[in-house]
Amino acid sequence: MPLLSVADLLSVSTQADALALELTICAALGLPTTAWQPLSPEMAILGTNSQIVATYSVTVSQIAQGGFASSAATIPGTGTLVDGDGFTTTWMDLVSINVYNVLRVPPTFATGPVLVNNTGAISYPFIVGQLHFQNAITGATYSNTAIGTILAGAVNFPIQVQADATFPGGQGTTPAGQTLILLTPLSGVSPVAQSTSLVGSNIETNAALLGRCLSKLGSLSPNGAAQAYDFVAKSVPTPTTQAAAVFPFNVLPFTVTSPITRVATLLNTASGIVGVYIANAAGAPSGPDVSTIFSAVQMLCVPLSVTATVAAVGELPLNLLFNVYIQKSTGVSAAVALANIDLAIESFCASSPIGGFTGKTTNIIPYDELIDVIMNANKGSVDLQLLNPGGDLPIAATSVPVPGTRNPACQVFLV
Repeated sequence: MPLLSVADLLSVSTQADALALELTICAALGLPTTAWQPLSPEMAILGTNSQIVATYSVTVSQIAQGGFASSAATIPGTGTLVDGDGFTTTWMDLVSINVYNVLRVPPTFATGPVLVNNTGAISYPFIVGQLHFQNAITGATYSNTAIGTILAGAVNFPIQVQADATFPGGQGTTPAGQTLILLTPLSGVSPVAQSTSLVGSNIETNAALLGRCLSKLGSLSPNGAAQAYDFVAKSVPTPTTQAAAVFPFNVLPFTVTSPITRVATLLNTASGIVGVYIANAAGAPSGPDVSTIFSAVQMLCVPLSVTATVAAVGELPLNLLFNVYIQKSTGVSAAVALANIDLAIESFCASSPIGGFTGKTTNIIPYDELIDVIMNANKGSVDLQLLNPGGDLPIAATSVPVPGTRNPACQVFLV
């Protein structure tokens, strides 16, 4: 019997395929298959059995895929399912845990300051969880995480908030420039446009988890592979996800405020120094997070006689100017369309690699890619004039794109 190929192992049989095979076997046994009518008992039995075989083949295929990290990563679904005993139960999670001892990075909740003005003559003290805000476009809600007092006449008073539990990851993201609604009204108090983004990191995708698993193999070499820096930097948990951390981070005092999602390792051949550049979903991480990753790298990655530095990436703001044309029949308003484009740009920036992409030249943000992002942000987009940039945008090898301030001349035309 010939050996099965990987494709054969992973292929799924349809009901028609299974029925045809059954009829072939019956004919080979000398049974009068050509005399059987479609509604005959023989065909009814074979039809039922072939459906069972087809359904079971899906299970067999997924079991086969689940045995290998590269194929398990292609099985749909990235959410981590957990059974009653606390075990993750998606194929990719099972492979990553049992083969690589790596856990998927869970989503984080968007946090940051919401600025408010108080035009009244009354000061308002507040306790944790008393104030609630909402993004009118996405519906995401936020609650304050610290006590304070909004003084009478306060201007741009910062209130620290976190997205509520029903809006994890990117669902809780609000770009800079948008104004939240205060759901717990206070006379004279109103939010102003966000000066900074509230950014939540989505749950780690199968592709990203696979990449980190493979990076861990590099970290098992004698402390020298570039993948070691990649794995360590991306695996340091946040305080709220400490329980999901993998060895050795669950026994070492390393946490960051926002997960590191991108790492670039550059060797200075003149000095021999390894430069590790890191970014989170929003762009450059905070100084304390850089220091934390530096400490983890020094403890876990750096071999003798090698000097490694850790630095935050640079940021290249995408200051876009465009006119987009959207079919009026979609029912989307110009304001909603622009907000959708802002979110699409946020997502694009969060997933862009350090140093940009390679097209006709290296280290660019491709013009065509920006066109795709804007056009795909809204259903019914039919045309686009991207006026700035006017072509591929150069980016430093140690920088990432971040959302800039949208030019007020940007327009949406409903046609």
